[in-house]
Amino acid sequence: MWIGRLAGPVEPLPAAFFAEDADRVARRLLGQLLVHETPEGPLVARIVETEAYFGPPGTNPQLKRRRDLPAELRRELWEAGDPASHAGRGQTARSAVMWGDPGTAYVYLIYGMYECLNVVTGPEGEPQAVLLRAAEPVEGLERMQARRPKAKAGDLLKGPGRLAKAFGLSRALTGTPLTAPPVYFAKGDPPREVAVGPRVNVVGSEHYPLRFIEAASPHVSGARPVRKLPSR
Repeated sequence: MWIGRLAGPVEPLPAAFFAEDADRVARRLLGQLLVHETPEGPLVARIVETEAYFGPPGTNPQLKRRRDLPAELRRELWEAGDPASHAGRGQTARSAVMWGDPGTAYVYLIYGMYECLNVVTGPEGEPQAVLLRAAEPVEGLERMQARRPKAKAGDLLKGPGRLAKAFGLSRALTGTPLTAPPVYFAKGDPPREVAVGPRVNVVGSEHYPLRFIEAASPHVSGARPVRKLPSR
């Protein structure tokens, strides 16, 4: 595997890492590394912002047993589902991948021009995924900037569309495992403090507190949530 500025080889995170509920994976992904091994050299970034998405009513049964979720959120996700999710109205050709294996890539297009990277989470057959919203460049900065030549260094990966473009990721990646090269996640340094708040630019369930950020990172997109989570 890739060896760069970090000491020693970097191994992909296993599929088991992604087999938990989307909100848990979204929080655990903060501080982990996203790696794209390209012919020109590796692109590496540390994840600082994520969002969790679930499925239609009744399709994520384990949520009913989750006592670590606020009671209102637990009830709404179970009874109303997640209307902001691509899986929120049931399985379609586009969202079918969200019912698949944990650790699988789901890349979609927004506004007809921006592609966004998600990773499928939870048990197979239960629709859910985590959107990568922002990251901090670690290695391959010049190659990222070549894909976004007008962007300032601090804004290079600030937002899901910007991140995917700088990393050279497209919808062709959908359905492939993110647990092996060329695109995968690897262990990084966890954040000292995590904050949670409502998701950004969604329609329906806007108030669901399913957006997670590294509280001190300057690379976070949009407004910063104010509610801090206990350290783990």
